Amino acid sequence: MKINIYYFSKNSDRNLISLEGEFLSRIKFFIEVKMICLKPFAIKNDLSREVVLKKEQVLIEDKLPTNFIILDELGEQMTSRKFATFLEKELVDYGDLNILIGGALGLSDEIKSKARKKIAISQMTLTHDFCRVLLLEQIYRAFTIIKNIKYHY
Repeated sequence: MKINIYYFSKNSDRNLISLEGEFLSRIKFFIEVKMICLKPFAIKNDLSREVVLKKEQVLIEDKLPTNFIILDELGEQMTSRKFATFLEKELVDYGDLNILIGGALGLSDEIKSKARKKIAISQMTLTHDFCRVLLLEQIYRAFTIIKNIKYHY
């Protein structure tokens, strides 16, 4: 069992990279988490939103297994306890959990329709680096809830 997190990013903020590393080091006591960075396409004036999303869609379809969930601002919002229950069930039912965070322009409608589930970290717009940190913190929190370790009160 492991969690694979696929994302488009350039990892530019060293403070967020440090926080990401902190939560990855905490989570490793519970489960392996693999961070897979997909190369984002440059958004240029001569490329439409649809063209960029289509190029990223091809890359996603090439790299991701067919069984994946996405983070989407319109996805299901969960409490930390509900997310812990969800995470535990996903790992029991499917073994590996594949989570996709879209690029700067989001995800194509076709990719969204192929996702097994959509989860919202927030309805607010977040940077992708910050979103990864929040996701990792919630994964860590979920395992402390599952294992009844004092962290979540």
